Amino acid sequence: MRKIAFFILSLISGIASAQIPHLNGQVDIDMKTGQITCDFTLSKIPNLGKDYQIVLNKGFNIKAIKDANNNTLKYSGFYGGAMRGEGLTYAPIFKDSTMVNPKRLHILYTGAFPIYTDTLNFIDFKGLIAFNGKTMRAADQSKWYPIIYDVKKDRLIEQITFNIQVSAKGAKTIFVNGDLPQSGPAGRFKSDIAIAPMLFVGDYGVQKTDGALFLNTNMNQRQLSVFEQNIAEMKAYFSKNLKIPYNTKNVFIEHEPVEKI
Repeated sequence: MRKIAFFILSLISGIASAQIPHLNGQVDIDMKTGQITCDFTLSKIPNLGKDYQIVLNKGFNIKAIKDANNNTLKYSGFYGGAMRGEGLTYAPIFKDSTMVNPKRLHILYTGAFPIYTDTLNFIDFKGLIAFNGKTMRAADQSKWYPIIYDVKKDRLIEQITFNIQVSAKGAKTIFVNGDLPQSGPAGRFKSDIAIAPMLFVGDYGVQKTDGALFLNTNMNQRQLSVFEQNIAEMKAYFSKNLKIPYNTKNVFIEHEPVEKI
């Protein structure tokens, strides 16, 4: 079967710590129905005045946006919303205008996505939240978590720190990059280094070498040895040229695409 391979390379973030949003909360995934429900608090939001938006995948419906005092807020974007890439844009409202520098927002939302098996889609790419009946993939580009958009600088602040609980009914293994894979159906994932988190959940195993993890692969020992040699060469190259010690494991992911051949 055709596979899409994802290679996750861990590098040290250059974003100033005061500007890094932090995500806390829970995401629940049902592998049989394709439903995803999130209860997240986004804190340490950079001070952008009114010049910001919250971006979420267009397949999600917001239940509520709340402030630091748990007050439910009005928000724009629910009617005639504007798209930004794969997501719709929202903004909390205070006195008929965008709330100034909220610092902390509690966002609850849910959505259901197709499970592709016999009938496939016309396209598959990083921006798609993809269920194929065995695994589910949600990369940062899909905007499965709330992303702050800096209007003045025209940039998405995708890299965050996080401490989240992931529950996935029907999943053997759960992975959020920035942390190690865990056995399902639930696990807590943390990263104190800013990263754009990707979800990879489902019925798959993990193969390991000294320098890497391979998710949903089925390689023999010779193939793993070749990969290990190539990884060691890449690490040596980056360590030498960036002058940064490279001690983290690389992660390779195979995901059967939902795109029709």
